[in-house]
Amino acid sequence: MSLNKNDGFQVTIPNDFLPILQFLDHSESLNDKVRVSLAISLFIERAISMERAAELSALSIGGFMQVLQDKEIPWGEYTDEHLKQDQVFIEKGQH
Repeated sequence: MSLNKNDGFQVTIPNDFLPILQFLDHSESLNDKVRVSLAISLFIERAISMERAAELSALSIGGFMQVLQDKEIPWGEYTDEHLKQDQVFIEKGQH
């Protein structure tokens, strides 16, 4: 099975999550709430950089930082590799 990068995929989430997800205030749609929550989790686990988490959550880096700040999640702690990734991204935007 091959997936196109833009296709996406489906995941079955138990209905018990629905009332919890509805109280998340960082977006309107359920899909966006799950997307942002996953991006936050992956960022906290240091699996992805701040830039990648913002991209996956469909937010600007500043918007993603604001979500983290609103949830009192420290965002300044990431690996040197993530810093390098973010610097490359910033440099690309300046050219």
